[in-house]
Amino acid sequence: MLYRAPRWISGSPLTTAYALAFGGLLLVGARLSRLWGCRAVFIAGLVGFAAASALGGAAWNYHVLIIARTAQGVFGAMLAPSTLTILSETFADRPDRGRAFGIFGAIAGAGGALGMILGGVLTETQSWRWCLYVNVPFAALAVAGAFIYIARQERDRAARLDWAGSALVVAGVGRCPHGDRADRRGAPAGHVRGCRAGRPPAFGPPAAVS
Repeated sequence: MLYRAPRWISGSPLTTAYALAFGGLLLVGARLSRLWGCRAVFIAGLVGFAAASALGGAAWNYHVLIIARTAQGVFGAMLAPSTLTILSETFADRPDRGRAFGIFGAIAGAGGALGMILGGVLTETQSWRWCLYVNVPFAALAVAGAFIYIARQERDRAARLDWAGSALVVAGVGRCPHGDRADRRGAPAGHVRGCRAGRPPAFGPPAAVS
């Protein structure tokens, strides 16, 4: 018997919530890797992503699910740069680094494809909630492996987080989806182009904020 998802499960807003949080905070996540150390950020990202997945799987309404997907994007933005930095520091020699990134890219691509297939199988045979719950055991294994195999990195005590720049990036990325909405609603062309460029029109031309 196939499982029928409730009507309040809608793919597009859930994808947008994740993508905006991930894209908007990706630079911040990279900076945090320097501030706190790659391993610490990697582990924090794994734990947070697992917790967000568990919350999404247990979501009792649409708003909780949106919050969970947004949190997944936030912690995913911590995972992505810290993972690449750990690879670069672990495999310092050029031949080894090339092979490591090649294997990482292959696994990431295959994982994305297999994840879609597994998600479809879980949705049809069990429940859409298991598409989120399934992340928890994988994250737990990754956390255990990080404590065992990844060496602790020194923090860059001279690094600082640019709060104003980070807020500007998040605000700019957050306006991207509004371009299409503004276009459909008949907004002025300048407003639409500004939104689609990922720049809030109120910020003025790029030269004014660079």
